[in-house]
Amino acid sequence: VPYAPGRDPAGVLLARACWMQSPMHRRPGQLHATATELWWCPEPGVEVGDAARWAVADITDLWPRRYQMQRTALELYFCDGHSCLLQFSTVAACQAVFRTLHGL
Repeated sequence: VPYAPGRDPAGVLLARACWMQSPMHRRPGQLHATATELWWCPEPGVEVGDAARWAVADITDLWPRRYQMQRTALELYFCDGHSCLLQFSTVAACQAVFRTLHGL
């Protein structure tokens, strides 16, 4: 399991490559999930944006989404009203992340 910045690798429940989607950017990176936090870490050399960190307790909803007509995305909604769309390379990877996050 890849290392999540500032975290003990043994505490990482899941790590998957994904893209963080926004209207203007598609940034490649890694999503790391622990029992209490999610981290999204951009790939080295990605110039747009920084790493993101969210408390699991702040996630109010989680919905599977289509991206380019494929069921490979998840939209996370947070208690402060914002959301985040993460796109994965395969349906299986997306489903694995959904199951892990839904179980937290």
